[in-house]
Amino acid sequence: SGGKVYKVLEGAEELGMGAFMESDVGEIILPESLKSIGEDCFFLCLKLRQLIMPDSVTKLGRSSFAYCHFLEKLHLSTSLEAIESQTFNGCVSLKRLDVPGSVKTIDASAIAWNEEGFEEIILHEGVEVITVENSKMGFMFGRQSVLRKIYIPSTLKYLTTGIFSNCTDLESLVIAENNPYFKTVDGVIYTRDGKELVAVPDRSREDFSIAEGTEIIGEGCFWQFCRLRNIHIPSTVRIIECRAFDSCMSLKEISLPESLEEIGTRTFDTCDRLKTIMLFAKQPPRISGDENHNLISFCEREVDILVPAASVNLYLSDSKWRKWNIKAMA
Repeated sequence: SGGKVYKVLEGAEELGMGAFMESDVGEIILPESLKSIGEDCFFLCLKLRQLIMPDSVTKLGRSSFAYCHFLEKLHLSTSLEAIESQTFNGCVSLKRLDVPGSVKTIDASAIAWNEEGFEEIILHEGVEVITVENSKMGFMFGRQSVLRKIYIPSTLKYLTTGIFSNCTDLESLVIAENNPYFKTVDGVIYTRDGKELVAVPDRSREDFSIAEGTEIIGEGCFWQFCRLRNIHIPSTVRIIECRAFDSCMSLKEISLPESLEEIGTRTFDTCDRLKTIMLFAKQPPRISGDENHNLISFCEREVDILVPAASVNLYLSDSKWRKWNIKAMA
């Protein structure tokens, strides 16, 4: 019931694509000569309980451990250079992930479908980037996760926006005090200078106030915050990036400050209850992003956009704004 024991021959440098895929191996002994583990190598190995990766390994292919449901312990090589997409999907028994400092880049989707697994993630000094291919926005977990603790080192310099939105049980989000790129304010991630809102953990929030001094609301920061009813946006915000409030289905009205200069397409996609946008900008903000989409790309119905009375004609003469129901503020 514990599965077979398999010892890879000394001198082997590579495990090929799908080498152990869907096998009944319970323990694998890897040689110090090993340098590369291929894509899908241990995919769906349901009897695999633990694995020690020798520190000689530099490359780990995508989906390497995907759906190893009973994998409980994993030592990653201290020479590993990157963690690719979907690496740990479905590893529900793997509760702790220690990422060595040799890893420079992590694809956020590496653990996106392991929301019932990881409770603690430690990123060691040296890790630099958490990203999603071809997108600024991405989520570390595809659905509500059980993650409780995460440590971000001083070396991390890039995070996809909205990354911890599904972390509703997060108890400890620690960013190294000497990280020059990011900081936390009340458990929320901003750039170190406080000018950009990067990630808001826990999409179960009903009310939220963005910190004073913020100038940019990152792409998808509040995507699928389905319970969000009230949001305070400070007078310093200049840019709201694409899909910032996409699928905020409890949001009925929102006020956008006079300082707003640019707003991205699909900002209010699928905000089904949204009735009123109070837009205090005297000049129509530039609508940026994919020209195939609008500011609001859901069913054809009217949302009142209230602007300063003296600015109504400016909005109505703008080709991207006049399609909406522009009205003067009372």
